[in-house]
Amino acid sequence: MSQKNLFIILNSVAIINIVIIICFLCFRKKNSLPNYVLSLIMLTPGLYLVSNLFVITGNIKNWIWIYFFVQIIANVFPIAVYYYKHLLLNDTKKYHPLLLSGSGILTLMSITLPLIFCLKNGNEKAAFITGLNSDNYPIEMTIYNVVFYAWQLVYLTYLIIELVNYQKHVKNNLSNIESTKLAFCKQLFFLLGTLNIVLVIFYLILPVPIVDYGVLPFIISLIYIFIVYFAVKNNAIFNVQSYKSLQLINEEIAVEVIYNVTENESLKNEKEIKHKEIALKLEKALFEDKLYLNKEIKLSNLSEQIQEQAYITSQILNKHFNKSFFDLINELRIKEAENKLKLFDPKKDKIENIAYDAGFNSRATFYRSFKKITGKNPSDIVPTY
Repeated sequence: MSQKNLFIILNSVAIINIVIIICFLCFRKKNSLPNYVLSLIMLTPGLYLVSNLFVITGNIKNWIWIYFFVQIIANVFPIAVYYYKHLLLNDTKKYHPLLLSGSGILTLMSITLPLIFCLKNGNEKAAFITGLNSDNYPIEMTIYNVVFYAWQLVYLTYLIIELVNYQKHVKNNLSNIESTKLAFCKQLFFLLGTLNIVLVIFYLILPVPIVDYGVLPFIISLIYIFIVYFAVKNNAIFNVQSYKSLQLINEEIAVEVIYNVTENESLKNEKEIKHKEIALKLEKALFEDKLYLNKEIKLSNLSEQIQEQAYITSQILNKHFNKSFFDLINELRIKEAENKLKLFDPKKDKIENIAYDAGFNSRATFYRSFKKITGKNPSDIVPTY
């Protein structure tokens, strides 16, 4: 098999894989924003592969502007990765000013590439196009590729550092669902960082066409396999309901982090707050007003109800009930459901209706929580007639 045919196969297979996963991520019932952002992350290298096919088959001479367009669009990749991390962990940083500025500079650098091409004469343009698929790879493209992937590595390194610091702050507050999403983020960013290092090394020791048209599609296929396996394993492919649950957990963790960071500075003021009074307001809101029956309840809603700041509400709630907000809400909903199940008439009602009345968004979440808290299935509580 010739090198050209091998490159065509590698890029074609990688493109097919990306199309499959993008369809899997985008065309889902009750879809959520993280899935769309993850598909955007996959789309960016996918455009690179399409451009590769134009170069390998020789059609790039008629579509050279597609090649330059892809170089510019590729700068969206690290920004999308950073935003994806924000969506999963619900942190306050949707972007980092310094990193965003670096991406802006790199975008300007990529815009100069077609401008440089336009300034070339006819022979130089032909040599540039021919060089894209030969050992005489254009020097400006070699420099840009090394800088581009080195910058991705800086971005991903910073993301990994943020994840590690985040894990240190919230290690005592992580729920099972939060732990799996954090694990998925770390695995994804470590993999992307490792593969970027590999790419930079290959760019330095191998001819650029071999890296662009052979190594790159192979690496992208590895990333595809990772996303399919680990995203499904860690339940990182969300629908609306599961993402709302994640947001609820993340919101509580976020305010816990705020409290931990500011505790030393505001300790004297916080000690003056009448904890018992706040605890009584919490009991009224939860046990008398039954706010937990609201399917959309969040820590912010509870804080508004008792007219306290979110991080103070979270602190008192954890101290008074010895439970996290998420766990307490689930337990109260399960107790509500248990009481109703004891009066359940299977001829007139359905267990799913009781789940919804108790504040759960889905049957699956209700059954899973019920089993975890009571050790039984809902049907075990139903009286037999």
